[in-house]
Amino acid sequence: TTEPKDFEVFLALMHEMGTRNKIMVHGDVYLRTTFFAMAKLGVAKLRVAELEGRMLAGSVEVSFGDTVTYLHGASSSTMRDVKAPQVLQWHA
Repeated sequence: TTEPKDFEVFLALMHEMGTRNKIMVHGDVYLRTTFFAMAKLGVAKLRVAELEGRMLAGSVEVSFGDTVTYLHGASSSTMRDVKAPQVLQWHA
């Protein structure tokens, strides 16, 4: 997806994950600017894992040629037992 509303949920998950894991995450302006600039060129997309209408994880992937790079990822603190980040990586 390249939907702005989905990206805003992804940003909220990034902050939640950063707090949970006590790590710093990139700022919203940087992430938003970088993602949408690359998405406009058709080289970036946001892959999301949802359950019961709720985004549980997201990953930003960047493509170049036949290579796809996992650039950023985030996950919710809820329903962690469903392993949403791992599901995203398998689908990627």
